[in-house]
Amino acid sequence: MCLPQDLWVIEVIERLFIYFKKELNWSFEVLTILSSKSNLILGQHSRTTYP
Repeated sequence: MCLPQDLWVIEVIERLFIYFKKELNWSFEVLTILSSKSNLILGQHSRTTYP
């Protein structure tokens, strides 16, 4: 259950997401690529650390 004071946080996050998607679409794609690469690196690292 969302508390009333949490609703504005969700709204701000949604507005920021829409802004980034519209104005900074290229950087959003770069961030997505970087995060997917870091996930691959972290995934390989976790596989070697925890067999």
